[in-house]
Amino acid sequence: YRTTSIATVAKGGKLAQVSKPTITKSGTKVKVKWKNVANETGYEISQSTSKTGTKIVSTYKTTSGTSKLVAATKGKTYYYKVRAYRTVNGKKIYGAWSTVVKYKR
Repeated sequence: YRTTSIATVAKGGKLAQVSKPTITKSGTKVKVKWKNVANETGYEISQSTSKTGTKIVSTYKTTSGTSKLVAATKGKTYYYKVRAYRTVNGKKIYGAWSTVVKYKR
């Protein structure tokens, strides 16, 4: 049983991987920006203090949004990644995580 097989069978086929996000400072927060992928229901943003960690800090339920402001502590280094998801029959089907981006606030 593989999640990708469900995504392939679902309308619209397999979700594309989100491109490498761009991170910029925006006041006391950081702005995570990425390119839209087709057939998604929304996005999840991970902000972790380790390169291999995953900590979902935002679930962005939209098909047209390509950026989100996220709280970040000044002086700390974070690793960001984004993935798309689609809801099929009440279950979330996930695309692959984007390339990880290191950013120090």
